[in-house]
Amino acid sequence: MKIKQSFRRIALLSFILALSSSAIGQAPRISFQVSTPPIQVFSFETLNLPISQQGAYYSHLWWFGDNGFSFVERPNYSYQRWNTTTVNTFAITTENYGTGGPPPLVTNPAPNPTSGNPNPARVLTPGNSIFMQRYRNAVVNDTLYLIVTYSLPDAAPLQVASGELNFQFDPSTTLISSFVNSTPEFTPNGEVLSSTNKWSFANLKKGEERSILVPLLTGRRAEDIVNFRVDLSIEGYETSPSEGITFYEMGVAVAKSHDPNKMIENSQATTNCDFGGEQIDYIVEFQNMGDTTTHFVSITSYLDDKLDLNSISDIILPEIYVPSQISRGTLNHHYVTNAGAIYDIDFANRTITFELNDLVLRTVQDETCKNLALTRSEIKFSVRMKPNYIFGDPVAAHSSIVFDANEPIITDSVFTICDDPLPMNNGGGFYNQDPTTSVSVIDNIWIYLLIGLGVLLVIILGVRRFKKN
Repeated sequence: MKIKQSFRRIALLSFILALSSSAIGQAPRISFQVSTPPIQVFSFETLNLPISQQGAYYSHLWWFGDNGFSFVERPNYSYQRWNTTTVNTFAITTENYGTGGPPPLVTNPAPNPTSGNPNPARVLTPGNSIFMQRYRNAVVNDTLYLIVTYSLPDAAPLQVASGELNFQFDPSTTLISSFVNSTPEFTPNGEVLSSTNKWSFANLKKGEERSILVPLLTGRRAEDIVNFRVDLSIEGYETSPSEGITFYEMGVAVAKSHDPNKMIENSQATTNCDFGGEQIDYIVEFQNMGDTTTHFVSITSYLDDKLDLNSISDIILPEIYVPSQISRGTLNHHYVTNAGAIYDIDFANRTITFELNDLVLRTVQDETCKNLALTRSEIKFSVRMKPNYIFGDPVAAHSSIVFDANEPIITDSVFTICDDPLPMNNGGGFYNQDPTTSVSVIDNIWIYLLIGLGVLLVIILGVRRFKKN
């Protein structure tokens, strides 16, 4: 306890959560432990990160404010300047878009600090003096972070030097200079940003490694790849351009081709072909790609006859609806002010429909909307397989989504199947008679036998009558 109290006196932890995907209501917290001196290794972890969709996961960047950083979820870190009066630590957490979305959030490989190491791990390989990596893929209308690490070139006949980092950003990206200027921890060595995308630095010592964090906004007109270059110039030292020594170039993939309106399936059916009575979870994600803000969304999910609609449960709707605003009842088929959320199950047509009134979704075409979470939402529900079905054909489902009074958007179908389904003519399908479903050939064998016996009887009677004649 005395150690933690001492740490609180010498270190101020600031925590920033940068949400890069769907809205997440609960902010994470920081938990830390410190080992006894003289190592001073601090352990950090993010707690209570809420998952906004099944299958989503988080990617982390810890920026320790002293040239050190880590991509692991729970890093151990030894501060290079741990005894300064203030140490600001930032955690930037972004969420993957889930199944069917853009590529996962990625990082270029870089060493991470390890427990008990009194110095931060080095990024630059021997002989190199400039390196650039990204924290994640570029996502349209979202923040991309570049990490630039630099040092004095080995061949430079200087022990201490000043210089510049000169950036060339892709035309479809924009430096978030306000973020840089308001967050000095992104430039922990006092680097100064000019109006021409240059960072000037001073007192760079031989063998010292420095890193800065550069936030960029990826514009809607970005191509498949956005390209970046950074040049390192040292006052009093000139040499021919050489990648890794005087400059570094990098292309970053743009994740913009994801399906904004889709249905997601999740179950444990893969290794269990006898899945009768088991649960399938569905998610319908939707995003306003239209011209104006929408206030009404209707979602209809079309469910396979292999599913028991009486078992629908675990309905989760957008957080704006409190329980008293959610009801099962008659649908209006249009926007009704203050009507809340209404859902209904149509057993004849095997659908469940949700009408979300007063759900305000901004459009992705609004240039002033910098948070894409305000343009999208999702609904969830669970349903069980009928108990008398053994996997033959897959269980299929799809949804239609209507924004305000526009034409419906039809999602792709999702399928639930096991690894080794049985042929429909040899064990797969419903294993007893169910008048509400289709049945397999095996279930109809008695019908076939009766028909055959009837035909045989007709033939026998016909032969007898022919003999009498």
